[in-house]
Amino acid sequence: MTDPPFPHDDVTEYSPETCPRTGFASSGAEVADRSRACPRTVPVSAKRVLPKRDVLDGLRARVREIERHPPGFEIRGSPQPAATSAAWTLGAEDVDRQLGSSLSTASLHEIKPEFEQTRGPNAKTCGGAAAAQAAAIGFALRLCVRRCAALARTSCAGSSVRSRPSAGTIVWCWPSAIAAEHGRLYGPGLAALGLDPSQLLIVETRRATETLWAIEEALRSHAAILVAGVVGSADLTAARRLSLATESFATPCLLVTGGSAPSTPAAASRWRVGLLPPGSVSAGARSGCKAGERSGNMSNEAFQAAVTVERWRTVGPWKQEIPPFALEWCDEAHRFRSLAHVADRMSDGADVPYRRAR
Repeated sequence: MTDPPFPHDDVTEYSPETCPRTGFASSGAEVADRSRACPRTVPVSAKRVLPKRDVLDGLRARVREIERHPPGFEIRGSPQPAATSAAWTLGAEDVDRQLGSSLSTASLHEIKPEFEQTRGPNAKTCGGAAAAQAAAIGFALRLCVRRCAALARTSCAGSSVRSRPSAGTIVWCWPSAIAAEHGRLYGPGLAALGLDPSQLLIVETRRATETLWAIEEALRSHAAILVAGVVGSADLTAARRLSLATESFATPCLLVTGGSAPSTPAAASRWRVGLLPPGSVSAGARSGCKAGERSGNMSNEAFQAAVTVERWRTVGPWKQEIPPFALEWCDEAHRFRSLAHVADRMSDGADVPYRRAR
């Protein structure tokens, strides 16, 4: 025999001859006593039940009120803005073709400085840990420019006027010790790079843990188009929280960590960046120049980096290994150029300034 229904279930109304708790028939005397103690139940259908959509909207409104967000703010599950779907690429067509897709605008991307080779027959004295760290920070800043340029192209689609890459706020977070060691960001230098200083919000903290907290809060604020941070290292828990925040609020994050620090598996991509020494690239090694761009405007003092993609998480399975490549930044076009000659030497295992990451 199946268990009898409970009184609060919307099944039927029990008669006085049946106990609403046991479902068994009772005698007349027991019926009179129990009819007074156990009144007839009210069906659930008689009560007002809010639809699921109204309940969720009410909860979201309460969260907005608690967190003091504006009325138009949407949290988790809100439609992603159209601007965030802009293709975020390096600008070097041959490298972008090897990657197969653009950088994800809802993921965590880790950038690490290249190790310096200080032992063995191929040891180099040029550069150093500081130069490699500066290369990683410079690479992150130029990815910020590329992000702004992608959003500017999307917002100005259909317009023949070429506008400066500026749209939205970029949050840059790092500890004061790292800022003092490598130098704070300089407004005129950022403008020459192609990044409007007025759209950059710089956050300096006392400790690295506070930097990670500031990065997460900036991602969850839904007020930035990109959040970048520089820390010595990030443990798995902190990196996982950042990754979840980027996915939930559709805001990309660039995280620059130390070269010898453990890599985080929560990152969708990982870039190992080393700075090429001045004069190592000839003018004929540059490739990928588009019409209207002067190939001779880049001197030996231009930003030139050796890049290795250690991790690249895409929608499909990973099918190929991307060989290391060399890039040069074009201040005029706000994009990277491929240094084909240096890239071939790196792929062949020739003597390069920094060793490739394993």
